[in-house]
Amino acid sequence: MTKTCGSFRYSACLFLLWQCLFQHAALAFMTPGISPSPSGQDKALFMIKFPKAFESFLPSPPTQPQSNEVKDKREELKATLLDACKNSNSNKQEQRAEIETVIEQLKELCPTSPATAASPLLQKKWALVWTTEKEINFFLDVGFSNEIGQTIAGEALDNNIEFIRGGGFYVSGKLSIPDSEGPRTDFEFETAKLDLGKWGKFQFPPVGAGWFDTVYLDDTLRVDLNSRDDILICTPY
Repeated sequence: MTKTCGSFRYSACLFLLWQCLFQHAALAFMTPGISPSPSGQDKALFMIKFPKAFESFLPSPPTQPQSNEVKDKREELKATLLDACKNSNSNKQEQRAEIETVIEQLKELCPTSPATAASPLLQKKWALVWTTEKEINFFLDVGFSNEIGQTIAGEALDNNIEFIRGGGFYVSGKLSIPDSEGPRTDFEFETAKLDLGKWGKFQFPPVGAGWFDTVYLDDTLRVDLNSRDDILICTPY
């Protein structure tokens, strides 16, 4: 009983103190021509100092925005990652290992984590910068394509592989998010079309399903790890 009463008395004192401070601040904003005076009673109230034991019970200050140091580190890692993607002279296994190392560091600084799958930043047209997907790299390696994109609009997914001499390979499907607070997006392809220009267009049946985790996402970079243990790195068009 004594503990409860003591807690109640403390709460009442805290309420009265905050009420006094609030009224003083409100006077400056609500009464024309009146502002807190730097002297006399106003000064004493404005300069009130709480005992050390009392300060530990006061509300914590609001969380500050991310420091410039964090932002600078993030931008540095993003630049390192994109440079590693362009390094076509390195061994593919070594290149992947280097990229994975940078991704692990970048994940810790993701500004939209953990709810990347539901982020509106994911909803746009993306250009593929680098991937480990063999089927996609085939079109790049043989010189059929130098432009691969993906568009996410609501629950719709469109993958486009544009051929250099016209036409392309186009796959469309639908998306779902199993957990709005997580990084995972499920996908299911529904149509596939091969456009060979003057040689005709060919439709294919649905070609598969899976998921991808968006482990890093901001307004200029997206990094996915998918159900086939592949990596996709994209930037906006």
